[in-house]
Amino acid sequence: MSSNLNWLDEEPKRPDEEASAAARARQAQLTKPPGALGELETLAITLAGWQGRAQPSIERVHISVFAADHGVADEGISAFPAAVTAQMIKNFVRDGAAINVLARVLDATLEVINLGTIGQAVTAGAHDVALGPGSANFVNGPAMTDAQLAGALEAGRQSVERARGCGTQLYIGGDMGIGNTTAAAALGCALLSVKPEALAGPGTGLDERGVAHKAAVIRRALEKHSGHLRTARDALRRVGGFEIAALVGAYVRCAQLGLPALIDGFICGAAALCSRIAPGSRGTPRCSPHWRPGHCSTSACASERGAALRWPYRCCDWPASCTPAWPPSPKPVSRGSFRTCECTCCVTVKPRAARATGAGPTWCSAGRVGVRCALRSPDNRGISSSAPRCGAAQPLPKIWRGDSGCAATTTRTCAK
Repeated sequence: MSSNLNWLDEEPKRPDEEASAAARARQAQLTKPPGALGELETLAITLAGWQGRAQPSIERVHISVFAADHGVADEGISAFPAAVTAQMIKNFVRDGAAINVLARVLDATLEVINLGTIGQAVTAGAHDVALGPGSANFVNGPAMTDAQLAGALEAGRQSVERARGCGTQLYIGGDMGIGNTTAAAALGCALLSVKPEALAGPGTGLDERGVAHKAAVIRRALEKHSGHLRTARDALRRVGGFEIAALVGAYVRCAQLGLPALIDGFICGAAALCSRIAPGSRGTPRCSPHWRPGHCSTSACASERGAALRWPYRCCDWPASCTPAWPPSPKPVSRGSFRTCECTCCVTVKPRAARATGAGPTWCSAGRVGVRCALRSPDNRGISSSAPRCGAAQPLPKIWRGDSGCAATTTRTCAK
């Protein structure tokens, strides 16, 4: 594989402004209230610009799952042994994993790329890239050599090239690697200047003591590489992993080709963060307009990462000071045509018309205590409300289900 990284400096493809304008004009001609489809309208206009046509479509989806082992697993930061990575690769190619089911539902093509596992066993059905038996333990030294980093980035680039050659309209990257949440958290700490305790999570099932140990391992690694984490490229080589680097290469190439990419999950988000700050020499925020988050994550780092990537909305987690009386599902930032702001405490609002009639679903928005939270209605008129004082029980968000009404709700209590 080539070790030349000059391709990283190629500029992202600019959207077709005429196609975007045509899609926007078409939205105004449809028999619906302006803005009634919420984010779907924005997404359709964005896709039109990427695809160069007023009526875009996503019929050909490609999924690439990058897999590799991590030397940092030697530190006992996972609930599972490193051998599980190779076992999962076999499961992928045997059509036995959840991603295989999702690919079938989407009628998507699926490829598995093995970038290096313990034992270096070749797996029939996987695309094998021999970079080594996993990355090195970054507590003791850099996770990768320059050549390994270049090889992983190139593997990601080639994956996108193959997908593009098959007429793919949406690229989805995935990951597998015991220990990769530790690497992703370390990258987040290095690039966002966040403490390990804020980003270290349970991964595949660590208990509280295990999470604390994981944070301590990340702290040791950051101290080890202190002074050498100034750029995303340096951070990726020193505390990243093969599959994370491959995702970086894939996301950068998607942007260069104008191919929409779905960013889904903690590890993929860390790779996107590296891509945005670019592992090339310039380090400019060039790529993120070409991506969309796959879901609103409740994992650590989601909000910080979303803000750094300048995504159109921030993912809101339940505040640490609030204890739900009922376990909520991850709370998205948009429901219908309404968009909330940053999450700290709960405030209930209704669309202007619904408040006048006393009908319609309520929406539990989010806003810092003492800060007004503005939302937009379909007619683009602002709806503002102040966040309540903590200490009182507030209604949890009802799930917007169009004309069919709302799901049941309960309450949570915010502590001072």
